[in-house]
Amino acid sequence: MDKYIIAINIGNSNTSAALIDTDTLDCIMKYTIPSSDNSERIVDMVEKIIFSTDYIDNLVIKVCCVSQLDTYKLSFLLSSISRVKEVIFVKYHDQLPFEIKYENVNSLGKDRIAACLYAVEKFSGENCIIIDAGTAVTLNLLTAERQFIGGFILPGIAMQLQSLHEKTAQLPNTDFCREYISLHPQSTQAAMISGVAYSVAGAMSFIVENCRKKLFHNCRVLATGGGLEYIKDIIPFNYIYIKDLTLTGIALYR
Repeated sequence: MDKYIIAINIGNSNTSAALIDTDTLDCIMKYTIPSSDNSERIVDMVEKIIFSTDYIDNLVIKVCCVSQLDTYKLSFLLSSISRVKEVIFVKYHDQLPFEIKYENVNSLGKDRIAACLYAVEKFSGENCIIIDAGTAVTLNLLTAERQFIGGFILPGIAMQLQSLHEKTAQLPNTDFCREYISLHPQSTQAAMISGVAYSVAGAMSFIVENCRKKLFHNCRVLATGGGLEYIKDIIPFNYIYIKDLTLTGIALYR
């Protein structure tokens, strides 16, 4: 595998492009834009990365996309960039370094595959619960024997707040504010934010606790995603926060 890879993670809310050192698993530089922006903006991010370095040539770009973006157009645009030799999209295949136990392997989110690739590389031989708190929150289960045995998907914080506003007549459109989290919220806004924050943290805690009791006596809990910043003070279990876990996993894909 090439030492330096450009990894692109096209999520439901944000899209990030990063230069990853696959030897050290470090993110050297990263740019992020809203996923509502178009393919040309993604190309701009990649060009910024490429032309800010003078020691890398013949770059491979690896892309993980869970949005409705036109990937054929994006592939063409990325392939046309100077110093790019190949564009690869993350997808399931039967030569992945872990076995996937899933009813329909092709329906498994590409970002969840990338998360497991990181865990297999960094924590080989260990049971892992991998949390990604984004637009949706996923908890993925990877055994020490390199088997993905499933996981959980629940709505993230912003999605829950939006749903409360859209599905009721009087609840306001509310942005998350960590200072509003309280065990005795005394306003509608605080009640919504506190309820959502504790529901996400509580669901994560319940799942982790039960997996540890019934599946894994010993396991690592890895966590990533911007949503963790909102609730980190009320998460009751220990975890290892890895900021660029998914991007690094994308870079490790082969």
